[in-house]
Amino acid sequence: MASISKRVLIVNTFGTFGYISCLLQWLFVTLIYLPLLLENDQLKGFLLPAETKQVAPIAVSTPSPILIGLAIAVTIIMLIVTIVLIIRAPVSIARTGKAVTTKAAASIVPLVVHHPLPPSKKRILTNRLVKVIKLSLIVLPFLLTLASTLLTSPLPQDVIIFVGAALAIGSLIWFSIQYLSARLFTMNPDKLV
Repeated sequence: MASISKRVLIVNTFGTFGYISCLLQWLFVTLIYLPLLLENDQLKGFLLPAETKQVAPIAVSTPSPILIGLAIAVTIIMLIVTIVLIIRAPVSIARTGKAVTTKAAASIVPLVVHHPLPPSKKRILTNRLVKVIKLSLIVLPFLLTLASTLLTSPLPQDVIIFVGAALAIGSLIWFSIQYLSARLFTMNPDKLV
């Protein structure tokens, strides 16, 4: 039983890397298009804080030892919280990715098939739709990256295309390794993230 859980862990680790790579793809696309969004004055006022007037500096005395100790304690707590969040981030990314893809696939099934399906065929169709959704999560940001070549950008177009293609290929490789290793281990596709 422990070997099966290790296999599931190994296979889903590849899927987690795929989701992280997809997230990086979407963040890169956001980085490309964000300057265009900030040119809009209304959106700029909503996203960026309003300018404030300069306030005259206040004379500061030497901090007390209690204040220094409190600052050190808060810093240590923030470091611990940051480390915990960094450790837990891949797990939450994988859970969120699985939830999004499976819920989307389950919602699409009635649109694709207009009659009731047996549970086994519904599960097969849902698993195929999850693959299509994962592929579209990879292809769509890459197409948006290619479309950005029509716009003026502070980054060179070659760099934009290279980074976008590298992230898309990385996502595709991670998800491909996940599905190939699941097939190699003869794992149920319902257990994949």
